[in-house]
Amino acid sequence: MKGDSSAVSDNSGLLALVAHLPPRSIHEELWQLSRATQQSLAAATCQCLGVAALSIAISNLAWITLETNVPLHLLHRSEYWAVIYVFGVPTRLQSQQWLNETQSTEIVILSSDQWVFVDLMMGISFLSVLAGFIAFLLDFIEIKKLGVARLIIATALHILSAVLCAFVLVLCSWILTIIQKPSINHLLNKHYYATSLGESFYLTIAAFIFASLASIFSVWSTKVYGKDLLPSVRVGDSKTKESNRFGSGARQPV
Repeated sequence: MKGDSSAVSDNSGLLALVAHLPPRSIHEELWQLSRATQQSLAAATCQCLGVAALSIAISNLAWITLETNVPLHLLHRSEYWAVIYVFGVPTRLQSQQWLNETQSTEIVILSSDQWVFVDLMMGISFLSVLAGFIAFLLDFIEIKKLGVARLIIATALHILSAVLCAFVLVLCSWILTIIQKPSINHLLNKHYYATSLGESFYLTIAAFIFASLASIFSVWSTKVYGKDLLPSVRVGDSKTKESNRFGSGARQPV
């Protein structure tokens, strides 16, 4: 009975001590995390921003734009031009008369066999978003069963997302050089049109920068992962390996 009463008094004393401890802020708890976890959270934050920027670029659909600068004396002309876009890339200009819509002419900016670049840019953009989203989940959700393999997979996906963003930028620049060929550019200038890179291109640059930063943080997290193990965990692992070596019934050397 005395032992039970002393145990109860000890528990009540501990509870009273815990109750008087000041509450920890979220910043103190974050700084007490391991360096590998901190770098993984930093990589997840950067990748989240990169996925958001690339998603806005895809939804905006303004990779290459045609800007018009018509003189004032031609504003009241009876002819107008409509720009047809495919995934935010101008493919042709179609001209129609206000009074006779049956007669129309068009300027082909991209031929049908050149649309493969637009299709590639579309597919690579979605793959980059998918790779970045999976990498964000692996960084943010800690799966202990995977161990260091989780960090290796996340690092590979971060790097893949950055490389795919770079491919999108290269394809967009290549399409712009096709549109700005002298033959096509002469026709566009004749009708007071000028090509320029749109908002989606610059948003993809931001996504590439964020994905590259996420890759750096993820590589750093993988390097410091083994150094952040607690000494008790290391001792426990070594004892487990030693007991497995000698067997459960064998006597360990003193």
